[in-house]
Amino acid sequence: MKLTSIFVPVLSISTGWQTFIMAITIIPTFLASSVLARVLVYLAPYLLTLASVLICSDKLRSIGGALFGIYLTYAPTLVTLSSRLAPQLVNLPPPPISAGQPVHAQIWGVIQIIFNPDFWLNISKNMTTIVYTLYPVAIETLVALALASMMCAAISRIIGAVSIRLPTRS
Repeated sequence: MKLTSIFVPVLSISTGWQTFIMAITIIPTFLASSVLARVLVYLAPYLLTLASVLICSDKLRSIGGALFGIYLTYAPTLVTLSSRLAPQLVNLPPPPISAGQPVHAQIWGVIQIIFNPDFWLNISKNMTTIVYTLYPVAIETLVALALASMMCAAISRIIGAVSIRLPTRS
């Protein structure tokens, strides 16, 4: 207990600003976009089907336009953002412990963290690399999601306001 309490203030000082930036911007941005992507994966077919049905009705066209706008804007935006993020992940230092590893590899990773002085000496440099790599992508993600929201609102207004009538014979 006493041995680890010596390192806590040192780690807090050396990684303080990186932890702050990650907690305020990077983690919430990627968490929100990940949740949005997971929800859209499951709802996209139903969203498109329901939007197509509701657009045909005069009274429910605005709801159908909103659903269709969500489908048309957020799906391509999230695909583009993921293709933008994927090359940046190559530049990050590999984590010593990963959730996809077998249990024996995770235990070996914990042992390496505890007894590897190189890990403790370079933790600030590794955190800085992570922040400098992911922060611009997080800002791009926020801007892209804001633009997608505006496009969604515009598409839903356009589709909801346009009344399409087929000519009938009298």
